[in-house]
Amino acid sequence: MQIIPARSKHIIAVAAIVLLGLMTVLMFASAWNDTITFDEGLHIGAGYGYLRQREYRLEPQNPPFMKDLGAFPLLFMNLHESWEHKSWTEVTGQWEFGSKLLFNSGNDADAITRAARAPMILFTVALGWVIFSWTRKQFGSAVALLAL
Repeated sequence: MQIIPARSKHIIAVAAIVLLGLMTVLMFASAWNDTITFDEGLHIGAGYGYLRQREYRLEPQNPPFMKDLGAFPLLFMNLHESWEHKSWTEVTGQWEFGSKLLFNSGNDADAITRAARAPMILFTVALGWVIFSWTRKQFGSAVALLAL
């Protein structure tokens, strides 16, 4: 294991923070005005239903954690909800429910999409820091910076 002076370790940590900051800015900037993806409405609607109704029947084929994480900021928004609509009450309405929540309930679809994407971006940045920290302990600072 190589011995790196404390000053070099500090510089590498600052470089990692700068890279993560740049990554954060680029991710937010690139996602800010992107159109919604094909299945993003489904995941947003399912996650919102998970958190508001504690009902996990929509889109059960994928684990709920990331959908819950993405829907968490929506709890603080004053959204018009459609719990009585057939898209929520029927098992096969998962696609329609997400679409209705975003586009047909008087909600701001752009604000909802941005709010749902923000935790994903922050999760990615946190994961980047975990990878950097773990790699630094295992293989040294230079390798950790390369991994980041």
